[in-house]
Amino acid sequence: MSNYIVVHGISIAKDFTPETFGRLTTIGPMFLLFTGKRRRTHQVCECACGNVTVVQSWRLKSGRAKSCGCYNAVAVKLSCTTHGLRDTPEYRSWAAMAQRCNNPKTDKYKDYGGRGIQVCDRWMEVGTGFTNYYSDMGPRPSPKHSIDRIDNNGNYCPENCRWATQTEQNRNQRNNRLLTFNGKTQCVTAWAEETGINRDTIDKRLKLGWTVEDVFTTPVRNRRKK
Repeated sequence: MSNYIVVHGISIAKDFTPETFGRLTTIGPMFLLFTGKRRRTHQVCECACGNVTVVQSWRLKSGRAKSCGCYNAVAVKLSCTTHGLRDTPEYRSWAAMAQRCNNPKTDKYKDYGGRGIQVCDRWMEVGTGFTNYYSDMGPRPSPKHSIDRIDNNGNYCPENCRWATQTEQNRNQRNNRLLTFNGKTQCVTAWAEETGINRDTIDKRLKLGWTVEDVFTTPVRNRRKK
């Protein structure tokens, strides 16, 4: 049997101790690849379904990668066959969430599953995934609400999700600057509304190197007209 496996035309030695992470078993030692501007370690893995895939090592060790994608795909098909809620907005929200995180063929996959965003195991559990989701999140408050992640770089899970309006979600986009003050995290616009400090003043103070605490606790001096 060959001591090498060829992945994208590159021969990788098999001389190592295999490890199993969920449905993935490593079949090659760690090697370095550039991901964007960073150099990260990767490993070649074989999934229980037979597919061979390359996975970043940190995703294996953190538990974010547990299959080549086959587990979630099966779960989407098999979950929620008896709850009677398929025609509800909550079910459509859950199904769309699962698709953008697990289906590379969807348009939004690159912004979700493609950058490592996953749905927690509880919400993808075969047979009870949706009912768990509904139990954790409850009914949608209004037609203006949809599912939103509090930490835009985090996964879909009970502790990181909420029902939010489009306005709230726009403020939570990952290109917005988030500030944490007194244990609360929100965007600059929201802080400006809450504190009464002009957004331009907040931005200028931050650019000057002020701490977040100083930004919000230092009174704004009113300039008198001469």
